[in-house]
Amino acid sequence: MSDWELMELAKKVTNYFLNRLPEDYVCYWDLIFTDGQEERDSSAAAIAACGMLEIAKHLPLSDPYKRIYENAALMIVKSLAENYTTASCPQSNGILLHAVYSKPHRKGVDECNIWGDYYYFEALVRLIKDWKLYW
Repeated sequence: MSDWELMELAKKVTNYFLNRLPEDYVCYWDLIFTDGQEERDSSAAAIAACGMLEIAKHLPLSDPYKRIYENAALMIVKSLAENYTTASCPQSNGILLHAVYSKPHRKGVDECNIWGDYYYFEALVRLIKDWKLYW
C-alpha cells in the first residue's frame, strides 16, 4: 500500500469513529454502541485524539478533514478534562476515570488505566506544542 492509500484508509477509519461518538465526544467501550447506558472508554477516546492529531499533522491545509480532526481531538480532550479526570477523587490511582480494559471478561471496567493516562497526557502535549515521535 502506498502512503496515500494508507492515509485514505486512516481517514475512513477516523470518520467511522467520529460518526459513532456520543454528545460528549467520549466513545463507548465498543463502537457498536452510539447511545444508552453502556460504559464509556476514556482511554480509547484519548488514544483516538492522539491519532487524529497525528493524521491531521500529515494532511495538507487544503484537505477539509485536517480541521475536522483537529477540532474533534480538541473536543475529546476538552470533554476528558472536564468530565473524566480524577480531580475530585484524590484517592484514585490514575488520572482518567471510566476506562474499559475488557468488558466481555469483566476486567478493568469503569476504572483508570495506565495507557489512558499516558495518551491523555500525550494529547495535551500534542495540543500545546509540536509533538516529535520517539522512533
